Amino acid sequence: MNLPMVSRTAASLLLVGLLAGCGSDSTAPAAAPAVVAPTTFTVAGTAATGAALDGATITIIGSDGTSYPAAGAAPIVTGADGSYSIVLPLSAKPPFVVTAVKNDVSLVSVVAEAKDSTANVTPVTNLIASRLSSSGDPAKLADEIKNKAVTVDAAAVKAKVAEIIALIQPLMDAVG
Repeated sequence: MNLPMVSRTAASLLLVGLLAGCGSDSTAPAAAPAVVAPTTFTVAGTAATGAALDGATITIIGSDGTSYPAAGAAPIVTGADGSYSIVLPLSAKPPFVVTAVKNDVSLVSVVAEAKDSTANVTPVTNLIASRLSSSGDPAKLADEIKNKAVTVDAAAVKAKVAEIIALIQPLMDAVG
């Protein structure tokens, strides 16, 4: 197809004008910010025996025996309402045993996965931990996990929770 010279010139100028406008429009959307992968997760909850355990010391032990907070670091202490929160690195090895200690009270809970979690520490979670423990002693559960005497994962925790619910359901029904 043969376009007259004027038409070719006009088409070229139109194309240059269109290209010159590309990228110079101040209303063009900005590039999306880079998504930063998380490097930590948080375990939080409440330690209570019915009443809040105000001032209890919280320790979390990973399956490799690593303790959080690390030795020499400031302790994690529950608030007046028994609440606590601790940030762990994603490199921490699950499952985790959470212990709350105040005076002569020591209670245990379990977190199966390395993700943001709520882990209350109560007599019921202590009972669940005792059922997960090969010795029946929740205070020994972290060592049993580390030494591979027991396998604790999300399915095992779920099964023990169901077991405890079945055990206490008649009591719950009786008290309404």
